[in-house]
Amino acid sequence: MALFKVRGMQRQTWAERYASQSCVGGLEPCAFLVEHLNWLARGRALDIAMGEGRNAAYLVENGFSVLGVEREPLAIERARLRSPNLKTLQVDLEKGWRPPSEAFVLVLVVNYLQRDLFPTLQAALKPGGALLYETSSSPQMRAEFRLQPNELLRAFGGLHCLAYREWGGRASLLAVRPPASVGDAVL
Repeated sequence: MALFKVRGMQRQTWAERYASQSCVGGLEPCAFLVEHLNWLARGRALDIAMGEGRNAAYLVENGFSVLGVEREPLAIERARLRSPNLKTLQVDLEKGWRPPSEAFVLVLVVNYLQRDLFPTLQAALKPGGALLYETSSSPQMRAEFRLQPNELLRAFGGLHCLAYREWGGRASLLAVRPPASVGDAVL
């Protein structure tokens, strides 16, 4: 597994990070998720690159059936300890795994950016389903790891935007896939 390089220095791999720290991603769910939870219909949710499961566990506690996708086994183990009802799948997203189409009422992505996933994340939503996406837009991050201004709005232009903000080096989007017909709306 390759090491991350930042300004000529080697940094730990994610596996090394999880092994060397008792909690890498924090204990509290993403504030944007908490703020908009009541806007979301309950059902099957997908948490992409869930890490140690702080957001997935929060969703399970609030009535969702969650599939958390993560590459690192130690992170998955910690997520399962946090939420025994959480379903998990160990995959490396960079090696081609894609979610099934129209399978989820919610797709959640926090602190992860893989641009070639954007179309399949949108396709994974059931008609009327929601995408909640938040990650870095900080100019201190390398370009491949940060969003450009309004990039989420452009990338998910086929969805109806309910909430969007860029502040404090973060970009956050809550958007809904248009229902196939009025009766299909889940939000």
